[in-house]
Amino acid sequence: MCRDERLIESPCIFSEQIPLPQKLSKKIGSRTASIVRIVNEHSLSEKTGGGRPAYWEMVFWWTRKPLAGARFVIAASLLPQNVDVKKLAKALRLLDEKLPHNLNPDLRLLEDEEAIDRIKKAKLLDPFAGFGSIPLEAIRLGVREVVAVELLPTAYVFLKAVLEYP
Repeated sequence: MCRDERLIESPCIFSEQIPLPQKLSKKIGSRTASIVRIVNEHSLSEKTGGGRPAYWEMVFWWTRKPLAGARFVIAASLLPQNVDVKKLAKALRLLDEKLPHNLNPDLRLLEDEEAIDRIKKAKLLDPFAGFGSIPLEAIRLGVREVVAVELLPTAYVFLKAVLEYP
């Protein structure tokens, strides 16, 4: 049972009450599992309030993705499997005391030119961009080409505002 009954979405997946499944922990390793827990904590803080970016308060949007989670998933999917997880967490600014969405990632902390090059040469398409959490974090990571598509007029206006205006 979730601690906060007021939530409409299902933040229980982020809860510390539910440990990572043993098969998953074995597969990704204990160091990676600890980073996943850190990402989950930041994501929970964004979804439940207190740690939200200011523009999230304009309109409630059901499918808005936490920025910390989007940043981690994009980076993890673009980087090679042998990347140092601790360096990745530092580069994504997940270990800083400030909220991750207030800080831009610093990929130089990876100390791996090949990994940085993979991100900088990547292309990302988000066909259901919504309010733009995934494209925004891809841009902040330095992905070379990011394409965001949204059909809903309200979401498109906010997507455009988030991605194009400071």
